[in-house]
This record gives sequence, C-alpha cells and structure tokens, in this order.
Amino acid sequence: MLNEYISANNLRKTQERYTILRQICKFPSQFTADQLSTLCAQELTVSRATIYNSLQLFLDSGIIVAHPLYAGSKVTAYELAIRKNNIINFQCTKCGRVVAFENKAIDTAIRGYRYSNFVPANYSVYVFGECKVCRRKPKTK
Repeated sequence: MLNEYISANNLRKTQERYTILRQICKFPSQFTADQLSTLCAQELTVSRATIYNSLQLFLDSGIIVAHPLYAGSKVTAYELAIRKNNIINFQCTKCGRVVAFENKAIDTAIRGYRYSNFVPANYSVYVFGECKVCRRKPKTK
C-alpha cells in the first residue's frame, strides 16, 4: 500500500519512512508521535519533522488513522488502519488514559440504520470523563 502511494504521488522511497512504518506496526493499539519517536530512536536517528511528515504521509495514504485525545489537548493518537475496529473509547480528561472496547449492541444499531447516500465503513465513539484512578486522587487547592 505504501509503495503504491509513493509511486502514484512521485515521492521518494526512503529508509526512514519504512523504518517508521515498521515501528508503527509494533504498537498493539494507539500511539502518539512522541511514543513513535522514542521507539524509532532505538533503530535510527530520525528528526521530529521526519516523524510528523511520515505520519501525515501515512494518514494521506490510509495506512493509519488519527484519533483526537482528550478535550483541550493538542496531542493526537494514531493507529494502524487495519487494526481499527468499531470501538468505543472511554477517555480520561485528566490523565488521557484510553480504554477501548467493542459493543455488539452499538455495532448492530449503526449497521442496521439506513443512511441516505452513505455507507458506513467503520466507526469510533469517544466518551470523555474521569477514570477511576483520577477520581480517587485528592483534589489540590
């Protein structure tokens, strides 16, 4: 998929792009650019600009998908598109922790609904709130 996209758009096939993609494949679920940068540093020296440019290339080509993190955050999480299932994400607005799971009832409801001029491929639902750990922490004044 990457080779076809690179060829179709007259882009260069660089070692860095393939190394970054190989590292992305090691993540079992969502990851941030910082996490990716740390993982890539173990194999190859890659600038932050190269990480972000490669992420954009992978987004444009459909290899990865982006997920917004909690409200007010400028951080984005990414995930391989082939791993993206129809999921519900419960996300803590304090620490950013995400717990994802599937729900058959919601899946049935979405797939059973008739959309005008639209065929759904997949979905993600985000529910924002506070996780159990953050609720237990004493409030600071």
